[in-house]
Amino acid sequence: MPPCGPQSLSTSARAWRGQFRFVLLAFGFAACAAGAALLYVSCERTIYTWDYATYWTKALSALAAIRSLFVAKERAIAQPQATSTAFPLGSETSEQVWIEVDPIDAIYRLVISVIQSIWFEDYSDLPLLPLLPLLLVIGAERAAYVAAIILLYVSFVVWSLYYALCALQTAKRAPAAGALLVPPLIVSAIPLFWAPILRGLLDVGAVALNLLAIAAYFRTPFENISLKRFVAVGIILASAVLFRRYNAFFLVSFIMVIAGEALAHGLAGGAPSRRSLIAAMAKPLVTAAAAGSVLALVAPPFLWRALTIDYADLYSAFRFHGSALEHLALMRATVGDATLFAVAMACAVTLRRKTSRRLACALIAQAIIIFLLFNRTQTFAFHHFYLFMPAALLLTSLALLEILARLRRRSAHLVVIGGLAVFALGQAWVVFAPKGKATSLWEHAAHLFPDPLYPPLVRHDLDAMAKLYAAVDQALEHMDGSAKFYVLSGSWTLNEGHFRPFAVRPPLVFRSAHRLLSSHVLDKTDGFPNRLLRAELVVGGTPPGGWQKASFVLHLPWEDLTAATGIGAAFEPIGTLTGFENGLEVTLFRRIRPNTDAEVAELSHRLRTIYPDRPEIFAPREDPTR
Repeated sequence: MPPCGPQSLSTSARAWRGQFRFVLLAFGFAACAAGAALLYVSCERTIYTWDYATYWTKALSALAAIRSLFVAKERAIAQPQATSTAFPLGSETSEQVWIEVDPIDAIYRLVISVIQSIWFEDYSDLPLLPLLPLLLVIGAERAAYVAAIILLYVSFVVWSLYYALCALQTAKRAPAAGALLVPPLIVSAIPLFWAPILRGLLDVGAVALNLLAIAAYFRTPFENISLKRFVAVGIILASAVLFRRYNAFFLVSFIMVIAGEALAHGLAGGAPSRRSLIAAMAKPLVTAAAAGSVLALVAPPFLWRALTIDYADLYSAFRFHGSALEHLALMRATVGDATLFAVAMACAVTLRRKTSRRLACALIAQAIIIFLLFNRTQTFAFHHFYLFMPAALLLTSLALLEILARLRRRSAHLVVIGGLAVFALGQAWVVFAPKGKATSLWEHAAHLFPDPLYPPLVRHDLDAMAKLYAAVDQALEHMDGSAKFYVLSGSWTLNEGHFRPFAVRPPLVFRSAHRLLSSHVLDKTDGFPNRLLRAELVVGGTPPGGWQKASFVLHLPWEDLTAATGIGAAFEPIGTLTGFENGLEVTLFRRIRPNTDAEVAELSHRLRTIYPDRPEIFAPREDPTR
């Protein structure tokens, strides 16, 4: 293995050659994984929605906006008298339909849009920006988009893991070939690392940032860490939070671990002085101050919300567990016993070694803190396990390097590495194969693999969806050009995401995406359904979906529409479509008159009865911009 460590990484030409060689290896591994992802996506037949579509549709919209600037420049050259350029509408035909705006204003609006997303949106545009140059070259259709995530962010994670292993100086005895292969092998052997990527999420990029923060902190003993290093750690951790909001749990837990180590260091060596304790505890405060300063400078509204909002109450709809033990059981099923066993063995190996014990103790303690904090807020979804991924990747890599270091024969190295590769491929086949391809193996050892599995997404009701799109288009064509429609359904089978701009791809066609009003689905986050009161057409499904005890803003209006009472008295049904998955029936309602104040007040009263402590949220209000 090339010389590793703080000094050799910066001064040794051999170390730089090793780093460059591994960069090529990491990118080659990512290219192979991207090829497998292309095959995976080619098996999908679906309409992507909600989390699976958020960043993809953002990418499509951003690329259309960027391309419009180049088209506008060409037009300006051809027409010297022109004083404005084109900017795209956010619809399926956005590249052919144009609005005249000032060129400087177009760029300004793009920049402001990114800033606003960082300030106010849970899914900010920041993770998407590094992908845009690559997407401009290879395109942004679904397969290319997923491949771009892997080429950029997975290669970044693999390199960050290798860099962390070198910086921690815990693998000097491992053979070079084994050391180079360990990071990609470990990454490929954890199915939950890949599942969010194949579903279109960009969150994996934050894993690389968190790995770099760990490497920056643990590369030297606590007493030798400079204040600049503590500042750097805070900046990196804050960057991960800006990348994806829930990394705030990683930030807080890591600072708590640093504080614990600082306290232990200050108390070591007999009776400590007040000065030594203050000096030790000041270091984690420096990290916290650096992280807070970055967040306050880049995203002050987000920081204010994070400090003032009770997220446990706001996201209570996403708590699907009762006790902490129930939550642990759900997490065990989500991860699978095979991965859990491997991580547990890695913890035992790294705790046994003196050189890795400090790191192992800290990462295990951090994992416990993350669980305790997150358990109070909501249940872990599959992408939230990225909070544990830096610890899992590092500890398993260190354990494997220790095993390789103890094996003197190269043939033994090949057996271990080959066995891990076969294990990774076997897990991938079971977890990601199309439905029915690996059913028998999963049924005989279901507890070993993640539950649920993640086969390619396939819908069997695309013909019914095509008829629904045509029906909505036709209904809106007979209305005023400013008429909007609203989707009163919150299930995976039907929700507003199925109608958003850029979500409907060929061969399906939907021309009215730009007339969609955003739906209110969750009571505490979305509030009173003001936008429903502005809709001329309502698309609803039976059953309406959503969350049983947290989507009354969805269920109560649907009851009114189906019974033609309350706010539903202002609508009439114009048709029902069947043939959808899960037995869903879709009905279209056309507005025949405005809602009266009494009808709106009656719905508000019913919501206030359910949530007596939320009168400011569940009261009607003017909402012209949303």
